[in-house]
Amino acid sequence: MADDGKRSLFSGGRSGPKPTGEGKDALYSHDSEGHGPVKIDCARCGVTTDVGIIDALGRIVRFSLWIPRREYNHRLLCPACNKRSWTRIRLM
Repeated sequence: MADDGKRSLFSGGRSGPKPTGEGKDALYSHDSEGHGPVKIDCARCGVTTDVGIIDALGRIVRFSLWIPRREYNHRLLCPACNKRSWTRIRLM
């Protein structure tokens, strides 16, 4: 009976709630849809995606088109639907 208690203490299984992506997990996560300082709004799929600055610059540098004075003024690859569409880029 004492073995059961010891086994449950040192077992490799994990119990309890799963991590929520807060704290250190959020800082070091490498998700393409992480909580970055740049928001990309897609006119095609209607999804707003948070991306990092490096990811946003990479999307702009590849092939993008910019037309000023439009609501969705950047034509680039959307991070949500992975299709080239008109997007709006906001820095938060």
